[in-house]
Amino acid sequence: MIDLSFVTLDLVRVSLENFSLVATLVLLYYFIPHRFRSRSTWLFPVSVGIIFGIAAAISIPALWLAANGQSVGFNIILVPLAGFVGGPVSTLLVAAVLLAGSAASSGMVSVSDLLMIVSGVLLGLIFYFAKTWKYFPRSPVIQYFLMGLGVVLIEIGAFMFSFARQPLSGSSFDPFAFVAILPFAVISCVGTVILGSIIGLIDRKKQAELELLDYKDRLEGLVEERTTELRHANSLQHATIESTADAIVVIDRDDIIRAYNQKAALLFGLPPIPREGTGQSAIKRTGRLAASLSDPEEFFRFIKPLSESSEQIVTTNLTFSNGSIYELYVHPQRIGDQIVGRVWSFHDITKKREAEETIEGANKKLLLLANITRHDILN
Repeated sequence: MIDLSFVTLDLVRVSLENFSLVATLVLLYYFIPHRFRSRSTWLFPVSVGIIFGIAAAISIPALWLAANGQSVGFNIILVPLAGFVGGPVSTLLVAAVLLAGSAASSGMVSVSDLLMIVSGVLLGLIFYFAKTWKYFPRSPVIQYFLMGLGVVLIEIGAFMFSFARQPLSGSSFDPFAFVAILPFAVISCVGTVILGSIIGLIDRKKQAELELLDYKDRLEGLVEERTTELRHANSLQHATIESTADAIVVIDRDDIIRAYNQKAALLFGLPPIPREGTGQSAIKRTGRLAASLSDPEEFFRFIKPLSESSEQIVTTNLTFSNGSIYELYVHPQRIGDQIVGRVWSFHDITKKREAEETIEGANKKLLLLANITRHDILN
């Protein structure tokens, strides 16, 4: 294995492996519930901090073994990323995990690690609050690229700080060692862009899901509103046809009974409760209405022209088998400008007809009596 000053190829390899692990763990970000995103002011940043903190904690041991006790390294990109996505709470939680990992790995938090972590927190907060700036880039790729450059500057600053402390022990600056960290810096910058892009894709997918759920809620609300309106209209219609003294039957253009009131049910022997749609098609006008009449054939001859001229308004008298007489009034049922059926109104005129016949009979008797009296007078 070729060793470079300060950075080894093992460290680069471990950084790449850690990136794959961190990227996989960051996918847990997708499973943050919608209600945490839209209805809470603290559950979302706490969730982001926990997920990113878990990713940092799991990747610390491998980095520590490959980097001779270093525990921050590539993991520093999680600090500003968490801050940019979730805000101060998220970035502080991840920073706390890295500080704990640094203290556990070396017995204390080194100055360079502390400098990197604090700088990462500040970088994340700057980007978090910069979202509302007028001239802040709107492209997510550019945003995360700039953050990646910021991470690289933090790492270079920590590198230079380490060199600044080493002359005290007799070491001299090695320019090649500065060049040797470039692969690690490239990994950090590219890793920031890739992880940020993954988070951006998840955010857009979550936003689309939220919009879909909102649309579904609005649609369900509209359906519920329309259903309530239809129930009110049906209730009003039912109350209207039940309040009349006539028997009302509504028949569509296929001669199928679609609605009727209780008086019609008693008059024609129909089921007490109208059944809309299914089952109702078995109730045929000619089969159920004509069966109660004394002369069904005459009824058939009367209704036959109606199917050819739905706009026709007709009236006639019908005699039932029980001797009652009803006046039938037929007029079209319209929805807008379209005729969809006919409304049959049966008005009981039995007593009226009986009264007319009684008066007519009395008049005949009076006329007969008058004729007899006149005949007697003349003779």
